[in-house]
Amino acid sequence: MPTLEERLTALEQSQLQSGDGINDLNHYVTMLIGIVQKQEWEIREIKSLLRTLATDVQVIGQSGQLTAQSTQSLRQEVQSLRQEGQATRQEVQSLRQEVQSLRQEIWSIKEGQDKKFDQILLLLNTLTGKSDQQA
Repeated sequence: MPTLEERLTALEQSQLQSGDGINDLNHYVTMLIGIVQKQEWEIREIKSLLRTLATDVQVIGQSGQLTAQSTQSLRQEVQSLRQEGQATRQEVQSLRQEVQSLRQEIWSIKEGQDKKFDQILLLLNTLTGKSDQQA
């Protein structure tokens, strides 16, 4: 059996080794606490960024809906303009036909008047020729 002195020496060495281990553990625990605190700060930052991102995505989603609504509205407006354009084309075509009809009518009236004018001139020439012969 070891003597009391040997046992005391062994206990002192064991305590020194345990103290070194405890110091190492304290060092590592302190490092871990620092790492955990930094991770906690980064997690809070990530959560904040995710909230901002979620808000931005929601705004973009609403903008997308507005864009879709705006696009639909623009399509309807373009369709309406096309219909109005078609109606205007039809009206212009109708007016062209009326103008053409009026031109033809005016031309036939003018031709009729030219014939009557020629007849009047012929009668005048005839009458003036007879009056010249009588005088």
